[in-house]
Amino acid sequence: MKCVGTSRVIHVGDGAHARTAALFAVKTETENISVDPLINEPLVREWRDEFSIERFAWRKSRISDRAAELNALSAVPVFVTFVHAHVRIDEELSLLRWDAAFTLACCTPGHQLSREFSPYEQGDDHRVLSLDRTFQVLINPASAFASTLGAWSS
Repeated sequence: MKCVGTSRVIHVGDGAHARTAALFAVKTETENISVDPLINEPLVREWRDEFSIERFAWRKSRISDRAAELNALSAVPVFVTFVHAHVRIDEELSLLRWDAAFTLACCTPGHQLSREFSPYEQGDDHRVLSLDRTFQVLINPASAFASTLGAWSS
């Protein structure tokens, strides 16, 4: 992510505790937005404030209800994560302005892995304790950063 400078990560289906967005907020300098209809807002707000986590926001909703708002944010490179997200990856990506995505299937790989985009990289992460542990890294071929992202990852 450093190769593109200021960027944003949208964490789709991040769960009630928004842990992926929180981890990225602590470990990177990106703006992070967790989107999940099940976010436990009082709990997430409490630990965000207690631990002074910056560059972290959330939307308690489905992507389909917030896509226009997220796409209208300032034009910076956008990465999308789907870690254990119980959504149809290709449908969600079709709603968003995005440059690269990471998906990790856990239990319904037919939905949790892209069938529309050719993965830049795909494999199994055996450190994941789930029935399925296949991941994909996707680079949006329409992205202005596609060649930069592909060259950086090589």
